[in-house]
Amino acid sequence: MKTKQEIEKACQAQAQPLVGKTIRKVQYMSESDCDFMFWNKRPLIIEFTDGSFLVPQMDDEGNDGGSLWFQDKGNDIIIPVI
Repeated sequence: MKTKQEIEKACQAQAQPLVGKTIRKVQYMSESDCDFMFWNKRPLIIEFTDGSFLVPQMDDEGNDGGSLWFQDKGNDIIIPVI
């Protein structure tokens, strides 16, 4: 069985491909894509200049779209699903 530290290290490694990416576009998921995923909530999609993208999910299983918590210069901003 893995320790908490080993699990955290593995999860951190999975996030590393995000480092250094540049955002090209943000837009909400289309209704047709949301229907394809069997989701009721449309999340914001973050697209990077290399064509990769980030889609917030409700949970690890991808049961629905998820919101984002963004903090900028001490201001907390929630980017909701629609």
